[in-house]
Amino acid sequence: MPEFHHKVETKHVLCDKVLSGDKAYIKKLTQNRSVLRNSTLDMSCKQIKARVLPPKVLKKMEFGVAYARVVHENYDMVIKTVYETASILKELGGANDICVRPCESDRWNQSFSWDARSLKLFRNETQASPKQLAAELPEIRGIVQSSLSRAAVDWAVRNVDLTTLIYQLNSDVRGIDETLWATLQMSDDLEMPGRFTGKCISGQTYVPCISRSELYSTHKTYTFQDSDA
Repeated sequence: MPEFHHKVETKHVLCDKVLSGDKAYIKKLTQNRSVLRNSTLDMSCKQIKARVLPPKVLKKMEFGVAYARVVHENYDMVIKTVYETASILKELGGANDICVRPCESDRWNQSFSWDARSLKLFRNETQASPKQLAAELPEIRGIVQSSLSRAAVDWAVRNVDLTTLIYQLNSDVRGIDETLWATLQMSDDLEMPGRFTGKCISGQTYVPCISRSELYSTHKTYTFQDSDA
């Protein structure tokens, strides 16, 4: 696994103090911010690889893993190598890893129509079956993080248009960031690749995800144990 090296400009920063919430240290640090300026930095693919990858041949992977992260106010850390992650995803056999649970009433706007045709969901309706066009999206939520198969990503980008769906999910309700992928995942009729069967939550069942762990804690510090990985 490539070893992380601080930039010269930030090597003095004590990350453990920042992550543990040492307010006095953070305040001191913000009073003398590091300036990163290098307009001559070569940003070619060759040089980016040279700066990021170790100077040795890496083990070939069966398939790539892409991460997309948006962190608002919390910490997001990768604790598994890409090889470990790829091994887990391989065992899923193309299934998406998405948490699902029944959706609370204040997270779903009942004033809208939620069928695929009203949502203008399919880019080319002539290629969609009558069953797909008439599909009613289930009221489902999960959590923000999801692991999607390549087939599911291709489907979401090339086959469907999520614009209207996202707009409606984002209208006058809370917690919409937890509804998009869970809703698509649990619709049998839409036929998103890698989906679950809707029967998974027929008995009000909570189905967790396995490829990412989240921790809500009031404690200032937390030490990962083997069981957390």
